[in-house]
Amino acid sequence: MGPGTGAPTQHGPGHRSGWRIPDKVEYENIAAWGFNSVRLTISWSNLEPAPPVKRAGGTLIHHFNMPYVRALDGIVGEFRARGIAVILTMTQAYWSPAFKDIKTYFGHMPEGIGMPAWLYPDAARISVPKAEIEFFANERGMQDEFADAWRFVAKHYAHTPTVVGLDVLNEPVTHQSFHLQLLRLNELYARIGAPIRAVNPNALLIFQDNNDVSGHFSLTGPPPFPNVVYCYHMYAYDQATGDRITGDYLARARQWGVPLWNGEFPAFGASSPRPIDGHWKQDLTRYFDVARRENIGWDVFGYSSNWFLIEGTDRAKPELLSVVRQGF
Repeated sequence: MGPGTGAPTQHGPGHRSGWRIPDKVEYENIAAWGFNSVRLTISWSNLEPAPPVKRAGGTLIHHFNMPYVRALDGIVGEFRARGIAVILTMTQAYWSPAFKDIKTYFGHMPEGIGMPAWLYPDAARISVPKAEIEFFANERGMQDEFADAWRFVAKHYAHTPTVVGLDVLNEPVTHQSFHLQLLRLNELYARIGAPIRAVNPNALLIFQDNNDVSGHFSLTGPPPFPNVVYCYHMYAYDQATGDRITGDYLARARQWGVPLWNGEFPAFGASSPRPIDGHWKQDLTRYFDVARRENIGWDVFGYSSNWFLIEGTDRAKPELLSVVRQGF
């Protein structure tokens, strides 16, 4: 990890089942543009679309989605052939496909992504925040089953040297919908990290905190494992906000003695469909100076038709790539 490790996000793997395999041009673009890593999003719901079966003794039999795993293997292999490392992120957005017809800032989502729908047979009667609170409290042993899924992934890629990082959970945040203490992230990462480390001692274990809301956070320290990386997402659309957010997370990373990685940011809006910072070039250049000086890794969000690319093409937005390359 370090300055210049960022890359456009890859959303992986077919649209109908909630995943797709990247087109060849995507691999070629990322390599030709000079990036050295990608953040590849995976989801528990795609990995384990059917619930595990409980044996008579209480242990669980998992039936992981092997066509999905083989597709992931192919994606990792395509990037490996081009000298590009992969960070696997267990993603979620609006928590689970159990929840339907979701209004977002960027439009309408037919369903959430992330946690398996079978966790929430009563989804029509509960809210997304309620479902999140249940998970972070480990109700019904949800985190134990999540840990089993991560153990499978971590073991599967334990001898794949280009899978360099395992990002435990995308954006475990409250969105100010429930009290920060209910996240219990120290407990989550200790519970999930142990089985990951048991089968994969080498990949970086990446842990995210709550969003920076007035300097208050869920985590009180890093997970108790070697090779951990503190991660933040910087959705800032002006220099002052970017400086504040980065400064807050950097101070905590220094205190804990761990590296810091900006796992997702839209280049001050330049890679976003929302209105951008009119000074994005200067602000982005300044951010890269800070990132280089402080050894902060970064990852631009994201490789898709209306973010990093000109919509409907496979070409980067005008001037964006040349400015981003300053961070290499």
